[in-house]
Amino acid sequence: MKRSLKLMIFSVFTIVAQNLYAIDFVQLKNIEINHKDQRGTLKGDSIEYLQGPLAIESQAPNIEFFFHEGLFQIQQGDINLKYDLGKENFLAGIYEISSQQFSALYEDQKRFQIENSSLLISHKGGTQYVPQFDLSCSGDPQKSLITDLSYQCLNLGRLNLPLLRFDEFSAKNVAKSFGLQNKALDELEDISLIIVKKSFNLSFLARFLFKWKIKAKGSINYNEADSLIDIHLDSAKVGIFSLKGKLLKELDDANWDSIQVRGDHILIQL
Repeated sequence: MKRSLKLMIFSVFTIVAQNLYAIDFVQLKNIEINHKDQRGTLKGDSIEYLQGPLAIESQAPNIEFFFHEGLFQIQQGDINLKYDLGKENFLAGIYEISSQQFSALYEDQKRFQIENSSLLISHKGGTQYVPQFDLSCSGDPQKSLITDLSYQCLNLGRLNLPLLRFDEFSAKNVAKSFGLQNKALDELEDISLIIVKKSFNLSFLARFLFKWKIKAKGSINYNEADSLIDIHLDSAKVGIFSLKGKLLKELDDANWDSIQVRGDHILIQL
């Protein structure tokens, strides 16, 4: 059978499987991702994907890809796969990413876990570096992967980041959010985010002369129809002092294409 015919049959089968069956299992082990100047590579130990009768496995994958302004593209020989997130998507602003030992597990539509030992992301809003983080979510199954992950993490989610570092531009903006003019906060420590049934509690340490513990709480909703995350910020404080108004104002003044502030609500376009 000619290669082009095999590719056509595989493509048709994949599309049919995606529309008829829910995703059963996805696992990525020790993946290294490097992306810069619109082009990137993905290497690692293994990738496994199960969806109904469709099973895809790759041992020691080495994949080259293209990503620019929301368009994700992989070309292997005469196979050209494209997925367009759209320019308004928050992820479309990423122009550089480097990730080491990235592992992810999605199982039985009830569990989602991510572990990563090193992550650097450069976005239109600045550059952030996380030396280590882990994320775990669980909840009831939904009808699609993105919806499922959103509902899982909003039902019961936990994110831990021991350290988050910023570039000079981001550090000044973070400091302004805390009311520190002409200063810079180049890192945050012990970041903890816990979500239970759409209500969240966030805490972290910020060093300015001393270490200050900042706490925030509110609720998060996911609008599937509009692919929109709606964060309602109830409070944000350092000790007895409120930072809520300052945080919302700085986010609004940042003029990000994918983030809007409406009253106490922060809207993120996916």
